Amino acid sequence: MAGLAAGLLAPLGAGWDAASRLRRALARPYRAPVPVICVGNLVAGGSGKTPVVLALAVSIAARGVAIHIVTRGYGGFLGGPVPVDPARHDAKAVGDEALLLAASSPCWVARDRAAGVREAVVAGAGAILLDDGFQNPAIEKDLSLVVVDAEYGFGNGRVIPAGPLREPVAAGLARADAIVLLGDGVAPDAVHAAGCPIFRADLEPVDGERFAGVQIVAFAGIGRPGKFFASLRGVGATLTAAYPFPDHHRFADAEIARLRDEAQRADARLVTTAKDWLRLPPRLRGGIEVLEVEIHWHDEAAVAQLVATVLPKPSAGHAVVRSPPMAPPFFPSPPPAGGEGRVRGPCNEERRSRHRSAACEPNSAAGTPLTLPSPPVDGGRGRKKGEAARRPIGSGAALNMPDAAEAPLAPVPWSDRIEAGGAALFFAAMGALPIDAASALGGALARQIGPRLGISKRARRNLRAALPELSAREIERVLRGMWDNLGRVAAEYPHLPRVRIFPAGGRVETSGVEHLDRAVAGGRPVIIFGGHLGNWEIAARAAGQYGIDVAQIYRAANNPLVDRMIARFRGTGSEFIPKGAIASRRALAALRRGAHLTLLVDQKLNDGIPVPFLGRPAMTAPALALLALHFDCAVLPARVERLQGAHFRLTIHPPLPLPKSGKRAADVAALMAAVNRTLEAWIRERPEQWFWLHRRWPD
Repeated sequence: MAGLAAGLLAPLGAGWDAASRLRRALARPYRAPVPVICVGNLVAGGSGKTPVVLALAVSIAARGVAIHIVTRGYGGFLGGPVPVDPARHDAKAVGDEALLLAASSPCWVARDRAAGVREAVVAGAGAILLDDGFQNPAIEKDLSLVVVDAEYGFGNGRVIPAGPLREPVAAGLARADAIVLLGDGVAPDAVHAAGCPIFRADLEPVDGERFAGVQIVAFAGIGRPGKFFASLRGVGATLTAAYPFPDHHRFADAEIARLRDEAQRADARLVTTAKDWLRLPPRLRGGIEVLEVEIHWHDEAAVAQLVATVLPKPSAGHAVVRSPPMAPPFFPSPPPAGGEGRVRGPCNEERRSRHRSAACEPNSAAGTPLTLPSPPVDGGRGRKKGEAARRPIGSGAALNMPDAAEAPLAPVPWSDRIEAGGAALFFAAMGALPIDAASALGGALARQIGPRLGISKRARRNLRAALPELSAREIERVLRGMWDNLGRVAAEYPHLPRVRIFPAGGRVETSGVEHLDRAVAGGRPVIIFGGHLGNWEIAARAAGQYGIDVAQIYRAANNPLVDRMIARFRGTGSEFIPKGAIASRRALAALRRGAHLTLLVDQKLNDGIPVPFLGRPAMTAPALALLALHFDCAVLPARVERLQGAHFRLTIHPPLPLPKSGKRAADVAALMAAVNRTLEAWIRERPEQWFWLHRRWPD
């Protein structure tokens, strides 16, 4: 019957998932000025999320970072944002989880998570732990950990209400940076298929030996009460009775009275969980004991290393702000013979705040030309010559921070919203398929539809002018190939987070990485350039996964909602700088701090300089050459080719020689001519893989 009910409810589950995807697609996530680490799950309740948050809070605070926790406050009536004070708040006000979390770190209840994060930052947070909220698109996360119960897995694999899932497993794990697998069960196949780090951990009782050989009446109103009862049996307790209640259950006086009566009749002790004890009114807590649990990591150092990649680093001149200590809840343990009961609770440790340095500078005015500063003096780029500016993948050293002077977002027109809704449904459908099937389907659709669109007239004109040797039939073949490639690129976007560039035997063959190794090891800043060839996003993924501090300049999509969807697929491992008024200043700031740049240089800039490209002068942006010559950058061409289906080759070529005639205009023109010649050679070799729809030349 359960299987039949799940099947009947499956269409509702599909609707739930579609609505969730659309919500994420249309969201305007808030980028906090401090790292945000999210601990979430894919099932509704009972995964062990709260102990993981508590363990991370203690670990981060030990590093001297002022960690604040932001939670929804499920079960409480306060909407927030409000700082949790266990001395004056109870579970009815803020929920049981918030009270438990406030014992280790400053904790904020906020149904509007972005508002809660803002308040925490104002209060001195140096980093944020987001309790739950993995499916909440209101906040950009720097690191997302998904907690999975190894024993329970993902239930029947169906989405609410047909099953326990908040979203499909594959789609959820594709956004995860790491998975925390709790318990000694066998990991579900989907966990291994996710391709991200897996950290195993166990929930271990705290001082559980005190219940060994003791008769106990246990009760619990948590996501999976059976886990709590199993923990009691695991420490040697004898359960004379075990009563499960719904998650976050509010106990009535009569229920507690019945439990006390049963424990008294059985000469047993009454034991519950920390969450349940906190949910009890103080007048009902007497005589009820608590078995706490805590996380035991199998490899604690590996967890700490991953978390450290997004935490603020110590820096001279940064203020140190102390966060106020929080009062711990008092969990009673059994009294020793002839004495009073003791109280337990996490101790309060000193917490400090280090503010991250800004990764960008104030916006320049629209249309302001690129103005270069005086050259840095003696290692002014922030590192010594020969010292590589490497960082772990996912580091928060150069995140896509909003500019302080950015204007408020303009209202989004309904036409953009409708277009974004269609894009969200397309991405949802493609994301539900394996990458090879999605790529093939996207290519087939675009191949059939694209050549019939009016915009293809421009592509035909460009092809006839740039490659006059092609016959009409060959032009149509190239045009269909171009649309096939574009359709594949679009369909591959939802799968980008799972594409790993450098492991052997993967989807991407790599060649010439040694050129990048030498440039970075030599202490030179690097500018990596490419064009809209193959799946050009592969090169951006490679730059982020290589492990250097890199800023990536890109052209934002015309529809800001679609642009945000694509940004989420790209991830947050690098700083992404949209072309426009702010790009020049942020690129300069990146190079000054010792970072590297990537950019695509095959698009037209009306205010650029005329440079030959495929037989005709093309207005070309000179920024690459200006920056390279000023900062003495290694300029590396990076070519992406589509080999077959969703398989690629990334080739990094030797650095282009920098012209040094001493005449800036001539040197800039010469370097950009070399860049265009490089792109032209790639395009002539595989013309069907270039984006011929660009308005690259005057019509």
